[in-house]
Amino acid sequence: MQTYPDSWYAATRDDYPDRSQLDNSIDCDVCIIGAGLAGLTCAFELVCRGANVVVLEAQSIAFGASGRNAGLVSPGYALGIDKIVDKVGLETARELWQLSVDGVEYVRARINQFDKKLLMNQGAYHVLRINNSSSMLIEQQQMRMNFNYDLDYLDTENLRAIIKSSRYYSAVYDKQAFSIHPLNYALRLAAEIEKLGGRIFEQTKARAITDTRQRCEVSTSKAAIKCKNIVFATSAYDHQLHAELKKTILPVATYMAMTEDLGDELDQLITTNAFVSDSRRAGDYYRKIGNRLLWGGRISTRRSKSVKVAEIIANDINQVFPKLGRPEMSHSWYGLMGYTRHKMPLIYPFGHHLWLVSAFGGHGLNTTAMAGQLVASAINDNDDRWKLLKAYQSPWGGGIMNRAAVQIGYWHLKVKDWFDERNQVKNT
Repeated sequence: MQTYPDSWYAATRDDYPDRSQLDNSIDCDVCIIGAGLAGLTCAFELVCRGANVVVLEAQSIAFGASGRNAGLVSPGYALGIDKIVDKVGLETARELWQLSVDGVEYVRARINQFDKKLLMNQGAYHVLRINNSSSMLIEQQQMRMNFNYDLDYLDTENLRAIIKSSRYYSAVYDKQAFSIHPLNYALRLAAEIEKLGGRIFEQTKARAITDTRQRCEVSTSKAAIKCKNIVFATSAYDHQLHAELKKTILPVATYMAMTEDLGDELDQLITTNAFVSDSRRAGDYYRKIGNRLLWGGRISTRRSKSVKVAEIIANDINQVFPKLGRPEMSHSWYGLMGYTRHKMPLIYPFGHHLWLVSAFGGHGLNTTAMAGQLVASAINDNDDRWKLLKAYQSPWGGGIMNRAAVQIGYWHLKVKDWFDERNQVKNT
């Protein structure tokens, strides 16, 4: 039976039949462990090429971050493009940027193929909460000059005509970005995989793997899957299955909530349905859905939901839009994302027959699409474009000490954000 956290996405998911557990041993070409968006995209691309694919999911389709995230599909990575340029040079950074753009267009193409209603909101604003418009202008110019990517710049007057908050001073608008219902997208993608002959088993946890030159096998509590390749796509939800996952993946939680109906006041304050995120080191992000706000923010290394999520997010909304007060929430939840210390996704082969696709935290909807395509092409067509990410392989995650460092670092960033805004108020 499908089980999901009590999120707004779960409450409004489309109706699909439950999938059975795997209870007998089978053979296949590729066994994918994890039915999030990376694993599902890889499976879809492989079955489209005629491969015999089995997907194992310990819970339900897109149970983890794939079905709980903010729903924004936009290019880029959790690591800023300027830092990517510093690491790999401008030419490779351009190729990596284009891969992320292709990931966006892949999702758009699948939505056009499957059901255009899966696209919910068009466009995205990236807003600045300090009065330093030159930084937004520089971002716009550099993206156009170095990456041939157009962003529209908005000054304070034009921005506040659209989003009426005194917290915001300038913005860039990405007209190619869009927002979706990520759980419904994943459920539809799974259905399309099965139409093409792929097999997906829910409530089926991979317990162990065998990877030798002669043998490749995944074991569950009731069955064994003999295969030619294994793809690990479990992100932060099962990083104990192999030492490579355990040493690299850092689980990080983020929080979201959906308000109750806010009436006409919301349309007066926010005149766009586009996605909005702010440029603080630890910022908010949100979008309108009807007369309600889907709002997210905060990060933590704790692996359980805070009982105060709704209260915290209500306070964050009140800071940006005081006229809304502290709204009641119909749903609040958290998602556990996989991160690396370098903030880039992990996409590479290891062992004899194994592939890793993980660590999409912060920009998962385009990079999961990108990863699924790259690995499917590598397995089926010997495509080596995954090597563009070779500079970002297998970092040590740092274990419990690094989780503590991430949490302390986040608190430090929050304090710096607070001081920046406080000093601005003093100086105006």
